[in-house]
Amino acid sequence: RIDPRRDEPEDVRYLPLMDCESKLFPIHFLTQAEMGREEAIMRQWLDVCVTDGGLLVAQQKIRKRPLLVAQMLEEWLNHYRRIAQVITAPFVRRPQQTGYSSEGDSDEE
Repeated sequence: RIDPRRDEPEDVRYLPLMDCESKLFPIHFLTQAEMGREEAIMRQWLDVCVTDGGLLVAQQKIRKRPLLVAQMLEEWLNHYRRIAQVITAPFVRRPQQTGYSSEGDSDEE
């Protein structure tokens, strides 16, 4: 069962292993001997638990990024944020007011 009182410093994502009809998702490339043992194989290879509603889920633990990785990611994101600002900047400007006359006169008169 999923324990809501976890004291771990990481986030956990729960990935469903069953469809809406409570059938296990298929596992591809099983041998003939492994057929029919899908749930046992999932439990062997994945960190599996069951929700209160009876849904079989895999737990994906998301740990905090190492400092160097976080810095590199932030630099990469800042680079693309600057590119986005340069691309959108010309379209942000307000159109300048021009002195057009509504009387049909040309500017040359």
